Amino acid sequence: IDGTAWELDYESESRCKNLAAHEGTLYAACYCRNCSPTYGRLMRRNGPGSWEVIAELPEALLFEPAASFGGHLYLGAEIDGANSRIYRWSEGGGFETALADAGVPAIYELAVIDGQLYASCGAEWRTQGDAVLLRSPDGTAWETVHVFEDEAEGWAVTGGGGDLYFGTRIQDGHGHVWGWLPVAP
Repeated sequence: IDGTAWELDYESESRCKNLAAHEGTLYAACYCRNCSPTYGRLMRRNGPGSWEVIAELPEALLFEPAASFGGHLYLGAEIDGANSRIYRWSEGGGFETALADAGVPAIYELAVIDGQLYASCGAEWRTQGDAVLLRSPDGTAWETVHVFEDEAEGWAVTGGGGDLYFGTRIQDGHGHVWGWLPVAP
């Protein structure tokens, strides 16, 4: 891929917030902005220029992040502006709630790092609050890794090989990148 030749693959009424490859298929985590009410929508690419809405979830205002983990596709969903959830989806099985209440209004990213699923979370866009990093070894049991007080939004998480980094937006609009430092023996 040289990045010089691009063509439109699909145009949708949905706003697609994230793309994720899962078991050899490309999925789009979206929301239908022009629908009343707004709701989460999952789309699948069936081939060049061919996309299909395969699931809709009216209780979710929008889907933002998506990640493939443990044989399922995980989607972060904003529920009502004050709460968020993580859903697990599988072909033929539909949606299951993987995390009923993340304890924060928004989930910004899901990432698989060293065999575990991480969720970067925080306050609503441009509001006050704390950024939170969650982790699950199996997509079912979740724990809080750390609460970053007054960091507002946890927008990014990445790492590997024992390294872990967390990107935030702080209250005044600037950002930070936090790195996990292992304790020396």
